[in-house]
Amino acid sequence: MRTHTLLATLVVLAALAGGVAGASAAPVAVGATLPEIALADQHDVAGRVGPETRLLLFTRDMDASKITKEVLAENGATMLASAGAVYVADISAMPSLVTALFAMPGLRKRPYPMLLDRDGAVTKDVPSETGAVTVLALDHGVVRRVEYVTSAERLRAVLAEAARGVSLQSSSPAAHAMRVTRSSRGSARRAAASPAA
Repeated sequence: MRTHTLLATLVVLAALAGGVAGASAAPVAVGATLPEIALADQHDVAGRVGPETRLLLFTRDMDASKITKEVLAENGATMLASAGAVYVADISAMPSLVTALFAMPGLRKRPYPMLLDRDGAVTKDVPSETGAVTVLALDHGVVRRVEYVTSAERLRAVLAEAARGVSLQSSSPAAHAMRVTRSSRGSARRAAASPAA
């Protein structure tokens, strides 16, 4: 009898824990305040995405990471600093053995800082699309634009615009739309987002 009671209790607790763990807020949208992100980079140096950050570059998969690697290969640290940008990568999908033996040695050779979310918890609410670099334009932590970049050319342009001080906010009444750049595939589409507060 005790075994059945204990087993039933464990089943209920597991179900409750699964429900809580599975519950997640919607991805951060235009007009929302991005929670501060504090992570270590590939050299275990602490870094953050704070109120001074103007651009967040975010990748969650290998194809998106290849785009940032290509763009930041030369002068990446300078490009990021000039644009007020921070690069964050969610590497939680990578098995820990692969991360330790293969990925980290390669990441440490990159000449720019990249904050690493090793378990995916810190960046779980950052929006993303497969194969695209998420670019969040920020104004004192408030998301002003979300763009999914699928080409090195567009990512270079976004960083250059930010470095020149070009406004990262949209200027039309449809200003708070998420722009998805698909220049590597030759098409583009727009998706509506929440209006800014």
